[in-house]
Amino acid sequence: MKNGNIIHDWDGNEVIIKREPVEYLYTTQSFGNKKDKYILNISWKDKNEKLNDTILLTPKIRYFVIPSSLF
Repeated sequence: MKNGNIIHDWDGNEVIIKREPVEYLYTTQSFGNKKDKYILNISWKDKNEKLNDTILLTPKIRYFVIPSSLF
């Protein structure tokens, strides 16, 4: 979600097996506005119990550093 609006929704019915690869979603979109609020909601079913987790995503500044040995 971005600022309370759903920007991506995915509903899968996959069984996750220990030590097996899992397909996941990703983006290369730049989130430049630091005032925007991004939240990731994850819901899953474990046995007969439905669980939910919410993760607040915050932007991080990343710098590209060139080693001095290349100059």
